Amino acid sequence: MKNMMSAVGFAAMSLSLPTTRHSQQVVRVGVSPDPGALTVYDTKSGAASGATIEVLQEIARAQEMILKYVVVTGSGSPPGVAALNDGRIDVIGYTFQITPDRQAQYDFSDPVLSYGEALAVRTTDTAPYASADDLRGKSVGVIVGSSYVGIAERAGAIGVPSHSLPGAVGDVNDGRLVAVIGTAPTLIHTVVHGDYPNVRLVDGYRSRDVLPAGFGVKQGNAALLAKINASLGNMKADGSLRRILAKYGL
Repeated sequence: MKNMMSAVGFAAMSLSLPTTRHSQQVVRVGVSPDPGALTVYDTKSGAASGATIEVLQEIARAQEMILKYVVVTGSGSPPGVAALNDGRIDVIGYTFQITPDRQAQYDFSDPVLSYGEALAVRTTDTAPYASADDLRGKSVGVIVGSSYVGIAERAGAIGVPSHSLPGAVGDVNDGRLVAVIGTAPTLIHTVVHGDYPNVRLVDGYRSRDVLPAGFGVKQGNAALLAKINASLGNMKADGSLRRILAKYGL
C-alpha cells in the first residue's frame, strides 16, 4: 500500500510539473501559384520562396510558428481577402499597399516595404511617359482590385480590367493594349522574366502613388498581428529586413 501511495503521489507530482515542450502555432499563408517578385510557390514540392516569404519565414522562426502554404488563385487583393474572411488562410503571403479601402476589409501589419506602380508599353512606342497623366485617352491594362484602377481613371486613361498581369502584358505585346500599369516589383519581374519581345519597361516613369505595404490578416486577429509586428520591429532594428529586401532588388 505504501509503495502504491508513493507511486500515485509521484504521478500527481509529475503531472503538475511545468513542461518544456509546447505545440507550435500553425499559420496558414495564402500564396499565388503564379510566380512573382515577392512570392514564388512550387506546386509540385509545396515549397515557397521570394522576398515576403523569407520575411514571413524569419518571423515564424522568431515566434516559433509553423507556416503552412495555401494556394489562393486570382490577381489583386480580392482573392486574398476572400480567403481571409472564409477562414482558409491566416495571413496573405505577399504585401499590398496600405489603403483606406483595404483597411476597411482586413487588418494590416506594420509596413514591410514601400512601392508604387511601373509602366510597360510596346517597344515601338518611344514616348517618354513621365507619369500616368501621359496615358490620357489610351487603353491601359489594370488588374481588377488593384489601386491602379483608380490611377488610370484619374489620369483619364481607358482602363481595361484584367485578372492576370501576364495576360495584360501579353495584350500589350500583341498590340491589343497601348500600355499596362501594375505593382512595380511584380510588373518588372513579369516583363523581365516573361516572353514578351515587343514590350519594354518605361525607365523614366514616375509612380503616382508610392505607398507603404504590409501583410494582411483577418480583422480581429490581434494576437497574430502582434507577433508579426513584434518580429518586424526587431528585423528593422537589426537590419535583417533590409538585407532580405536588398537580396531581391527591393
